Amino acid sequence: MSMLTKYDCILLGMTAPRINSVSFIQQLRQRSSVPVVVISARRDEYEKIHALQMGADEYLYKPTNLLELDARITAILRRISATRQSISTPYLQLDASNRSVLINGQVIEVTPMEFAIISTMMTAPGRVFSRKELIALMFGEQFSIGRAIDVHISNIRNKIEPNPNKPIYIVTVYGKGYMYQERTFMPTQN
Repeated sequence: MSMLTKYDCILLGMTAPRINSVSFIQQLRQRSSVPVVVISARRDEYEKIHALQMGADEYLYKPTNLLELDARITAILRRISATRQSISTPYLQLDASNRSVLINGQVIEVTPMEFAIISTMMTAPGRVFSRKELIALMFGEQFSIGRAIDVHISNIRNKIEPNPNKPIYIVTVYGKGYMYQERTFMPTQN
């Protein structure tokens, strides 16, 4: 698996039994941040959401239009190249090259979805992202997954905020969405 870092993108056919493909994605995410595009003949929303939650970057149904596939892979690679820089504050560091988040220099474990949300928000401090925008950015298309973004935001806050009950980094803008607030100082635990 160490050779996977040489690939720009993996195109994965979702086959029966589906657990092997999802298991592959989970194992891959422990070793690599290479983008994964899943293609499946099964039109199963649960399967699609599960694959995306496990770390797939995109999910398309067969038969797939080759122009659409090319456009989606190009969009993924464009987003990745746009966020290849590291973002750093005295407290919170984001290393996009290996998809890691550090708090005071200590690596914290985040899911691929959590990393995608953090990196998206940190590259645009002060910008308010609605739930719909975050879903569209994360999945590359708009479809309803309820309030799953709220759950991801809560999990992120539990991992990065000094006091998750009083967030200072990922803040709620009531009636609009969520925003990353840039801080240039080291927060104290309250």
